[in-house]
Amino acid sequence: MGLRGAIVAMSPERVIGQHGGLPWHYPADLKRFKRLTLGATIIMGRHTWESIGSRPLPGRRNVVVTSKQLTEVECFASIDDALATCSGDVWFIGGAQLYAEAL
Repeated sequence: MGLRGAIVAMSPERVIGQHGGLPWHYPADLKRFKRLTLGATIIMGRHTWESIGSRPLPGRRNVVVTSKQLTEVECFASIDDALATCSGDVWFIGGAQLYAEAL
């Protein structure tokens, strides 16, 4: 089994997202995210999926945990169902509900 972890950036006010996006822009942080997640599986909630433009991030296996059926990406009804299909490194990338369920 590979690494399983969560990636989250948070403001001092404990904000992780705002209006469907990030409330900041730090290129170095985005480069670190890319470096850590390339070649891995990333698991996200539907709102995070929508915030990245409803398109897969390249070079990664993109998985969405949702009760809705989306056609552009692999979907699972629960984190456990998603994890059962994973091998290698897995990163939880948001949002708040997914982090709460995963931890």
